[in-house]
Amino acid sequence: MARGSRTARFFGDGYKLIAAIVLVSGSRIGVYETGSSGNTWFPYGSEEFTLLAMIRHWKIYGLLFVLVLPAVASLQPTVDHILVLKKEHKLLLLSGDRIVKTYSVALGSGGLAPKRREGDDKTPEGRYRIDYRNPASRFHLALHISYPNETDKEQARKRGVNPGGDIMIHGLGSEFKSLGKKQYLYDWTAGCIAVTDSEIEEIWRLVPDGTPVYIRP
Repeated sequence: MARGSRTARFFGDGYKLIAAIVLVSGSRIGVYETGSSGNTWFPYGSEEFTLLAMIRHWKIYGLLFVLVLPAVASLQPTVDHILVLKKEHKLLLLSGDRIVKTYSVALGSGGLAPKRREGDDKTPEGRYRIDYRNPASRFHLALHISYPNETDKEQARKRGVNPGGDIMIHGLGSEFKSLGKKQYLYDWTAGCIAVTDSEIEEIWRLVPDGTPVYIRP
């Protein structure tokens, strides 16, 4: 039979490949396949063996892509809250009690006391959440923190001041890129929490909107 017709028979109409197994039994080496046309043995070196092996490899790699990659992705725990420790200059991404990632951060240039009013350049303290994100921030990327909360507003009202706002977790952007990885060594923001550009990209991917943020002294 001609090679072309053999190939056509192998991939004939209605043929459905279900399983293919390479067998080694004594001197017999080949592929045993189960299809809609029944069970067939293809010895090593035959055209069908080569073609079936190619199909098997393609299917195996496809199966790995479909099954293994989601499994690997699932190993990354879901971030369910953020903890900022101001004195330690640390930002932690957590999943339950498990620390997923830790970053060194720069804070507001107004000192470590909690933010009280607009323009004091301090980083607030309290419980907030990520309520929106800005992909076009001058600081590369930015996640907005829901300051002021109701407690902040009430305290500001009693003092007769504006509590301010626009507190973000952000990167450096082109304007502050020269600070580099050591940007956390001094507090330079207007009250925001700063990380490097590569770090904010990672935080951006890991932290969904609505994530609680706890900022502690």
